[in-house]
Amino acid sequence: MSSIAFLPWVSISNEFVINGVKFKPIKITECDLPVEVLQKIIGMTKPYSLSPIYESSIKEFTIVYYEELGVLHELDEEKRNNLFMIMELVKLTALGQREYFTHGPYFNANNFQLIIQGFVGTDFGVAITCSRRDGSVTAYTPAGQFKQFAPNNINKLINFNIDQEFIRSLYRAYIDDSEKWE
Repeated sequence: MSSIAFLPWVSISNEFVINGVKFKPIKITECDLPVEVLQKIIGMTKPYSLSPIYESSIKEFTIVYYEELGVLHELDEEKRNNLFMIMELVKLTALGQREYFTHGPYFNANNFQLIIQGFVGTDFGVAITCSRRDGSVTAYTPAGQFKQFAPNNINKLINFNIDQEFIRSLYRAYIDDSEKWE
């Protein structure tokens, strides 16, 4: 099974890499990925929309992947956990850049929601696994029937400039001494 990891509600300005994990802005109409890869990405991101009013899929977002594995890849639990840890650092860094009491763009941690969606072939159905107190539960929705709208408390961020050096510094601190980090 292949997977794609992406941030549907934010498109970063420039691609960057943290310890082999690449963040790449995607604009569907101007993408440099191979056509077969782009078609799968479009199939996986089709259910994501900014609002039920627009009824259109997102056209700009950020994909997140391990450079060594490629854009469409299989992720084991350790790699998934690492992606979620890096995303916490991205959220912290982004929130640290907010300017209060201005008319600049409002954003919050929900803008940086990481979606990891697995798929087989061209089956773009959606399986969502949620934690519960007694374990987890998975619900599957066939392709074309699932729709995910942006949370009401966010505005889409286009060309968001992440402080890459700050994220790299935080990540180095995390991997150098995880006991101190905790």
